[in-house]
Amino acid sequence: MEISKMSDPTGKVYRPVHYIAAVCAAMYTKEALEWAAKNGGATGDNVVKAFYQKKDWVPAGLEGVCIPSTWTDKDHRGTTTVNLYRSRVSGATDGDLNDLMAKGTIKIEKVKTVELPRKAEWLG
Repeated sequence: MEISKMSDPTGKVYRPVHYIAAVCAAMYTKEALEWAAKNGGATGDNVVKAFYQKKDWVPAGLEGVCIPSTWTDKDHRGTTTVNLYRSRVSGATDGDLNDLMAKGTIKIEKVKTVELPRKAEWLG
């Protein structure tokens, strides 16, 4: 991933799931700001409108990385898809996380993808 290579040109540093989610959030915001700038200016209202423009949106170049997301004026939960992971530890964990991941001492395995219902009482 090009973004990751900016801070790790080797591409070998372990990136936690939350790191990837943050990259996706930043790129959704970047594209929303670009849309807003072209459609009346990068104001708060226009940025909000930008998020409503696409269905099953994935930021450019991040297909297979970011979960397709849809925001509407009625529901600001971009996605209700949740990936569940399990860690497998096969030895002592006193060491650098990147080394432990590279050596396979700690492995992260995707177990399942769950689609949560869009229950009205879960709107926030």
